[in-house]
Amino acid sequence: MIKIEILSQGEELLTGQVVDTNASWLSDELVRMGLTITRHTTVGDDKGDLVAVLKEIAVRADGCLCTGGLGPTVDDLTAEAVAEAFALPLKLDTTALAQIEGFFEHRGQPMPASNRKQALLPTTATRLDNLCGTAPGFSLEHTGCWFGFMPGVPYEMKQLFNNAIRPVFLQRFPERLKSLVIIKTLGLGESDLQDRIQSIAIPNGVRLGFLTAPEGNQIKLLFDADFPQGRAQGLIADFKNQLGASVFSVTDDRSYQQTVYDVVGEQLINKGLTLAVLETLTQGEIASQCLGKPWLLSAVYCQDLIQLARFIGMDYLAKNSDKAWCQLAQNSAEVVRRKAKSDYGLAQLCFNNKIDGSPARGTIYTALVTATTAISFIDQVGGSLRRQQRQSALKAFDRLRIFLQENN
Repeated sequence: MIKIEILSQGEELLTGQVVDTNASWLSDELVRMGLTITRHTTVGDDKGDLVAVLKEIAVRADGCLCTGGLGPTVDDLTAEAVAEAFALPLKLDTTALAQIEGFFEHRGQPMPASNRKQALLPTTATRLDNLCGTAPGFSLEHTGCWFGFMPGVPYEMKQLFNNAIRPVFLQRFPERLKSLVIIKTLGLGESDLQDRIQSIAIPNGVRLGFLTAPEGNQIKLLFDADFPQGRAQGLIADFKNQLGASVFSVTDDRSYQQTVYDVVGEQLINKGLTLAVLETLTQGEIASQCLGKPWLLSAVYCQDLIQLARFIGMDYLAKNSDKAWCQLAQNSAEVVRRKAKSDYGLAQLCFNNKIDGSPARGTIYTALVTATTAISFIDQVGGSLRRQQRQSALKAFDRLRIFLQENN
């Protein structure tokens, strides 16, 4: 197996001041090329640490992409560390120097003396021209490992990777496209997912992974390039069968960030249906997720029971039991549906209180109403008010998704 590593350099990454989006982007690009990333390493502005990790990577990896540390300041140490680690003294690259001088001349400024440092590259290194900034990249091979060094500025890194590094990688490591299938779920925790799929045997040539996120938990299946398509579809079907209605999306396009709101929207459009919603705890979260959608005819927010009573035209709101709350939610859904003249009415009632300054765990009463059907659900949600807001909205739309799915 070809082993590829990613090395990120910068104290700001270790201290959390900056999120390392470069490593994430590079990993995604390399996986699309059929390569396997075995390690991500982050090192601060310490030349000794950089020298040590470069030596380690050279021994264990076939390729390594490095970002950061190519600037003009004293904490930019990558070139110096490479020179020391691989016994390749720094040498002035006159073409690189001319490019840096031209960068400043084009802006009508003299080149600061400190920028000359960026033109010092390790002997035998190949210069990689930076079309967007002053820091040239460079590449070299040591003990069979090919290194590509790029600036840490994301847009500079991306153009240099696409123009100079991708072609080399494709030549050195012939493309073997893998297929990534993402199964998105709602309503099941990570441990619940594991229990549901425990009986499924994962064959050779498939890697199983999990991702937990507020918008739902995901199962990722990475298939080798030569894995039979028929077997892959059978395995995906096994997962869907075990997970049941909790699955709201299956996609092989990692760039398509499909949400449960997107899925419900597609269902409503395909059926030619419209929706009106009444929100309480969610405070407009549902409406914001459906902004500009033609199938959403109305979205109403009631801050408290007084506003709700006025909206639905009732002087007294019985709420002394779960049954009474569910009936109230159904009445609210019917009123918002009738006023909007929509096919579906969705109401979610939860007026949460604080206990000792913290939000209490909320009981949510969700109702879905059509011209002929009225159903209600009871859910629990905890955490901060912001989390309760998001989770309540997701639960409401997931209930609607399942109803639409089961009533074709």
